[in-house]
Amino acid sequence: MASINRGAELMAADPDSVFQSLDNGNSPLELLMIGCTQEEAARCASALRNHGQPVRLESTETAEGLMRLLETEPADLVTVNADSPILPAERAIEMVRAENPSAAIILLSENPPQWAEFAREMELRDLLHSISIGRLVFAIQREYQTLLLREELARTRTNLENAEARFRKLFIGSRDAIAYIHEGLHIQCNPVYSELFGLAVDEAAGLTMIDLVAPEDRDRLKKFLKKARHNDQRAEDVLFRHRTGSTFRADMELSPAEVNGEGCVQVVIQANEPIEALQARIDELIDRDPHTSLLHRHAFLRSLEALQTREGIPANGLLLGVSIDNFPDLSDEEGMEVADRLLERSAQILGEHLGDALLSRFGEHEFLAFMQTSTAPNEIAAQCLRALQAGELRRQCGLAQEPEFSLSVMSTKHARDLSIHEIIHRCRRAARHARQKRDFNDDPISVFNDIGLSPDAVDDVDSQIVSLIDEALEHDKFRLLYQPIVSLEGDTREDYAIYVRLLDAEGTEREPAWFYRHADQAERLAEIDRWVIRRAIRELAQHRAQGKKVNFHITLSREGALDDSMLLWVCDCLREFRAKGAWLYFQFDYALLREHPPALLRLAEDLRKINCKISCNAIPPDFSDYSLLSLYGVEIARFTPELSADLATDHVRRHRLKALNSELQRQNIRTVATCIENANTLAALWNIGINYVQGYFLQEPTPSIAPQES
Repeated sequence: MASINRGAELMAADPDSVFQSLDNGNSPLELLMIGCTQEEAARCASALRNHGQPVRLESTETAEGLMRLLETEPADLVTVNADSPILPAERAIEMVRAENPSAAIILLSENPPQWAEFAREMELRDLLHSISIGRLVFAIQREYQTLLLREELARTRTNLENAEARFRKLFIGSRDAIAYIHEGLHIQCNPVYSELFGLAVDEAAGLTMIDLVAPEDRDRLKKFLKKARHNDQRAEDVLFRHRTGSTFRADMELSPAEVNGEGCVQVVIQANEPIEALQARIDELIDRDPHTSLLHRHAFLRSLEALQTREGIPANGLLLGVSIDNFPDLSDEEGMEVADRLLERSAQILGEHLGDALLSRFGEHEFLAFMQTSTAPNEIAAQCLRALQAGELRRQCGLAQEPEFSLSVMSTKHARDLSIHEIIHRCRRAARHARQKRDFNDDPISVFNDIGLSPDAVDDVDSQIVSLIDEALEHDKFRLLYQPIVSLEGDTREDYAIYVRLLDAEGTEREPAWFYRHADQAERLAEIDRWVIRRAIRELAQHRAQGKKVNFHITLSREGALDDSMLLWVCDCLREFRAKGAWLYFQFDYALLREHPPALLRLAEDLRKINCKISCNAIPPDFSDYSLLSLYGVEIARFTPELSADLATDHVRRHRLKALNSELQRQNIRTVATCIENANTLAALWNIGINYVQGYFLQEPTPSIAPQES
């Protein structure tokens, strides 16, 4: 970019009057300048600030520097120096648009007419003389306003889509019978409405509302429909006709509505004579896994909890677990379509074999069933094994290899005093033993009975604390806290570390030090991780929907990190709340990375595939294994608190931290200093060049997110 000087600010109109007409607010403009020197970029930033526009500016003159900046954050607003001898304009524009096709790009040149045709072909936002800083500032502010409008439009569209999705979910999942009527004809209706009248899913389309009312009430209904075009109406004790010819009475609420721009009437029917079979069907629709039609995890747990509350777990109860252990490998090697057929066919076989048992899809490739039986647990498992073998799953599903199953059984004869989570934990423990003892060469299906297992070595575990944990998982008695991770480089994104607290019997918030060991020994850490992930993603999605650039840093326990169903849980939560993986950092302890567990490497790779980022916690003073961080794709390294202690007086420690920080940053890994407790430490970290800081001196963990102040 050619030299920029303030003396060259020449505009046809008074620039101040133009700039004052633009309401930029207080939000900083994020600008990327390509092909200019840092000095030239600083002049532009100064000009913007002089006109009341806060700015966060990045600049680069090389392709390597541009790639590094784009990897950190795709650029929205960009200037490109067409006269750069180092980085051709066409190449720079291609790189920017590869990361963000909608980026607003302004081309600068000492000879604009020479580049006019190029600017038109590339569909650039503007072409300016490189010495006209006044016009450049005006163009940048104009494009910034356009960007803000685009973002507001995108938020509005997202809000509309979310509202439509919420409406659709409520409409389909409602326990009331709801339909929309236009000129007397059904436009759409929900499953409960179809069930109420005995209609097939699409059968209501084309039927008139009058067809579903007994002859003696039709004139009355016509009057209500006519009035409901303008005002809410309520018709009580209307006599309706079922498809079978039988009749029933119900109250009906009518109100004006609009569907796809057409005026219509919303009809809500609340039967006065509830049909038990219909109500059972409604509950079934709500609680089923859409892929297998089995109960989903939450519905299964809720059913067992209700049984336990109502009458206690029966002594003749039996919990049966079935896991398709090589399902992930089958998905990778033979494709998801084939693996899904295996899942669906396995669910069908289990459903047919187990009959009235309470059967669920409990995990990605795991089924759990509860039944009451006098048959011995081993015999139940053997019968289930024979049913799976008779299903010829390899041939039926077109598999290249046999599916590998683990079966586990647990009698509830001595489980009346156990929580549902503990009962399920013991059954899944049996499944783990089944996997460990399987001889893959002899039998792809193994069975293990929980009765034969020796008790866990948990003599020092407080059973009351474990009960509190189970209650918190069942009734949302954990709490999230947020602590800001503050940038020392002026980064406008807001990063927060996520912490969890447990409410005890008196409602007091307990830190992990109080319950972590007990949760670990009782194998509850992965379940706590799931709770934290879901709640954190829900909170994060709400802030992102408001336009805030918020990222969350979530630490996974060892148990959670090695849980092969954790990725599915993350994906499900991202889909549920329409969140993006790029908003999340998952933190793993350095000590765990050093163990090289294959499950952790797979999880890290898969998390990166959905754009989540990896962070390494507790980098010690003697750290030297930089290749390990590269193996896991670590983007942020967090130093242990001891590396931040007494930096103002301990020159050896300061020198060591500076060396570690420099080498990590050289490998494109950003750094975080933790447990900052005073201003002297903060000043020392600034001089060392640490990227981020975190600690009670800046802000203690709080139950809500507050705007960060730099």
